[in-house]
Amino acid sequence: MRIKKFRVINYKSFVDSDTLDFNQGINVIVGKNNSGKTALLEALRMTITSKPHRSKTTKPRPTSPLNPNTEVYATLTASKEEIYDFCLSYNDKLGLPVPSNIQNPTSQDYKSTLDLLLKTPEIDFSYHASSKDGKALSWIADIAPTFNTYPMTIPNASSVQQIYFKANEDRTDFVFDQNIVIAGVGSELGMRIADQLRSKIYLFNAERLNIGTSRLGINKVLHSNANNLPEVLHLLQSNRSSAFNQYNQLVSKVFPDIKRIGTRPSSSNDVMIYVQTSEEEREDLNFDLSECGTGVGQVLAMLYFAFFEETPKTIIIDEPNSFLHPGATKTLLSILADFPQHQYIVSSHAPEVFKTSNTTSLKMISCVNGKSSVQEYDFNKVADSKSCLLELGVELSDYLCSDHAIWVEGPTEKECFPKILKVNKGWMDYQVSFLSIKNTGDFETPKSDLVIDLYHRMVNSNLLLPAKVEFVLDSENKSDIHKADLKRKGQGHVHFIGRRMFENYLLHPLAITSLLNSFDCFKVTNATPQQIEQWLIENGQKYCEVAIEPFSISDKIWLEKVNGAKLLSKLVADLTQATEVYRKIPHGIFLTDWLLSNSREYLNDLSDFLISLVTPKIT
Repeated sequence: MRIKKFRVINYKSFVDSDTLDFNQGINVIVGKNNSGKTALLEALRMTITSKPHRSKTTKPRPTSPLNPNTEVYATLTASKEEIYDFCLSYNDKLGLPVPSNIQNPTSQDYKSTLDLLLKTPEIDFSYHASSKDGKALSWIADIAPTFNTYPMTIPNASSVQQIYFKANEDRTDFVFDQNIVIAGVGSELGMRIADQLRSKIYLFNAERLNIGTSRLGINKVLHSNANNLPEVLHLLQSNRSSAFNQYNQLVSKVFPDIKRIGTRPSSSNDVMIYVQTSEEEREDLNFDLSECGTGVGQVLAMLYFAFFEETPKTIIIDEPNSFLHPGATKTLLSILADFPQHQYIVSSHAPEVFKTSNTTSLKMISCVNGKSSVQEYDFNKVADSKSCLLELGVELSDYLCSDHAIWVEGPTEKECFPKILKVNKGWMDYQVSFLSIKNTGDFETPKSDLVIDLYHRMVNSNLLLPAKVEFVLDSENKSDIHKADLKRKGQGHVHFIGRRMFENYLLHPLAITSLLNSFDCFKVTNATPQQIEQWLIENGQKYCEVAIEPFSISDKIWLEKVNGAKLLSKLVADLTQATEVYRKIPHGIFLTDWLLSNSREYLNDLSDFLISLVTPKIT
């Protein structure tokens, strides 16, 4: 079973979601915090009560009445095996809509109709539900039969012509009544199946599950709220030790610190789950599941559903990063992808969930003026763009959900520029992704305009486009004419930092002193700012193409023109007597952090420049 199409109207932040398509496999829903992801997933569970949308669209004035009705439209898909098993196991009569294209049908005609239905590989069932005044959803069929595979006579809107049938005593075949009846749509086969299909939709979120203890029993089927997890695991541990060990291996993949989970009776009628984190199998070192983090219980339940439930289910996971570490989230999703009989719908504001290679559909939710909307993406195009981006050294998840994508010279700038931007009040108004250019030499070629266009098309394709794309480059080895040419080709989106390279903003004697004193060679006798200043005064001119008279390490022209990277490399080598080397990424991050903590104003020029890239220009 899976959800094929879904639409929700007048629920929380949704005026109307429009019809959304879902596939088998892992369906990813992304969006910023408070965009409407949780509301959509709640609706997909199909157990919601009415919570009318409130915004100026539905309530233009304080006295405007609200439409109290929340509506859901759903198309659920089931395999012939699922339908056949349901019909054989159902303990009461089922109503088969009478075909209108057969004159004077006989029992054999009805049997042939049912046989044809049960031989169809997959059948879609379409339903409509509404809720009012906080009541549960009331489900009806918009079409009859709900599976819409043959024509039938509908006497009125609420009744259909049906022939009742049920499984025979040994549940190997079906027996039909002799008389046609006019009965309510609720008794129609598809409506009965709907209840069964909707019971196979499971929702997991950050809410702690109280599933550490349950009654002892013989039920092998996990409840939709997982409250009998100890019961089913105890049966598995007792009767299928090999399968239980495989299950434990999956748990340890997600949580490497958990060596084993197990069950034991906690009273004459109850059983509990324990967690072993020690290599030694000592009962006194184990923990009760209730003592573990929120995500452990959710993962245990999800893995049980995936591993042991043979009939297809729909598993909805809301913001797994809210109760799991990003690494655990990725591992969990990769495990779930190995059980493709189920459908998974995963929401997140954290783009790393998109990195799973088994994603089959992608949707982005945005919320403007209190109204949520969903944009769906052609996943074939998404996959193609992912391949292209990898050639550029970037992944879609690097800029997913961003308002701005800013391409920078390298990994040092990618790490440090966000730090500089974050310390400024108001930067959180914008979701900014800094992306490292794989090969900055591309911008030196005669066809650099084509390279710029490629970057633009990769980021601003019709996929997950940020509002703004910019390129921030060093000035090193670029003449004023060359820079002007790149700016022209970039159509206003190519910018140059105010100094030769990023390292030129890190030439602060106290910051460099702190870096040197982090090295082992300065543990006994610390470096001093005076040493650093003296070295810079003696060597600073050697790495600058412009002669500065009189020379000063605070001279603006020197700070702009000096080769900061070579200068720092030589300084570290000289003052450590070549026992250390300047490592651009970690040491650049160290110096940036020191400056932001101790002398933030030293980076004001660079900070103001970065702010200008993400701040809307007033015209």
